[in-house]
Order: sequence, then C-alpha cells, then structure tokens
Amino acid sequence: MAFTPKILIDTQQLTNSTATYYTCPTATTAQANTLVLFNNHTSNVGINLFLVPSGGSAGADTQIYDEGTNGMVLVPNETRKINLDQILTPGDTIQADASTTTVVTIRLSGVEFT
Repeated sequence: MAFTPKILIDTQQLTNSTATYYTCPTATTAQANTLVLFNNHTSNVGINLFLVPSGGSAGADTQIYDEGTNGMVLVPNETRKINLDQILTPGDTIQADASTTTVVTIRLSGVEFT
C-alpha cells in the first residue's frame, strides 16, 4: 500500500452556499489531517463544515461544525487550525460554506492511501 502526503484542499475561498471542496478518489482511502481557515474580512464570519459519506448530502446528520450560536465563528483576521484526524473512503466528500462569500480561505492537508 502506497501513501502520499498531500494537500487535499488547496487554498481557496469559501462561498456562502455549501460546496464540495474534496472528494476521496476511487480505490483510495484518505486521512484528513490539518484544516486551516482564515477570515480576512472586517466582520465575524460563520463556518459550516460537513463530512459527507459517498452518495450522501450535506445536512444536520453530516455536519461537524456549524455557525450557530455556539458554533464556528471566525473573528476578523483570525486563523483557525483544526486537527480533523478523519478517515474518508472512496466518494466521501468534505463540504463547507461561510456566512459571507469569498472572505474565508480554506486549506486541508492529509494523506491518501492507494
């Protein structure tokens, strides 16, 4: 079995509608390790993050962070580093959105096993 450390989600901005940022490839198992989020906006921005099994959809049952009252909110110029330490199998996805579009960047490093 070969393993390849890699950037699973290259640095990009979140939109304000839920979108897929990583899909685990066929015949591959991935370990999502370090997630980095940065808010370069002048206001607080809420983040929703979903780990969605193959064939599933983003929703309350797949959400691991939310922007609710006690959820994930980034203050202006905040960088947040999260150790996800999650295993994904073929077709599983990582989906996310932000309360304000194109002001929060996301990046995820991990390992793919083939």
